[in-house]
Amino acid sequence: MNLISTQQVIIRIVAIIASAEFLIMLVLHAIPFEINTYAEAALDVALLAALSTPLIYIWIIKPFANARDEALAQISHLAFTDLLTQLANRRHIMQHLEKSDCQQCQA
Repeated sequence: MNLISTQQVIIRIVAIIASAEFLIMLVLHAIPFEINTYAEAALDVALLAALSTPLIYIWIIKPFANARDEALAQISHLAFTDLLTQLANRRHIMQHLEKSDCQQCQA
């Protein structure tokens, strides 16, 4: 579980947005005809959002979500197993007994 710091998150977001904006400016200035200033600004914003959002999700948000899921799984494992024997502890056994009792009541 390798979490990145807040500073690294900010640097990554700035790098993604700056790179996407640079590519958009290259494309917009390579267009042979003139575009209205407002239309160019609107197109710039739309393209920036379309390019940077998936990259930010994949490179920043998804690792945090995966790390959170791993931490929750580890916490659950620690809560329901004995550390020495790795067998189910009393809480885990009681939870299974409650589930089996409820299933027998419904049947």
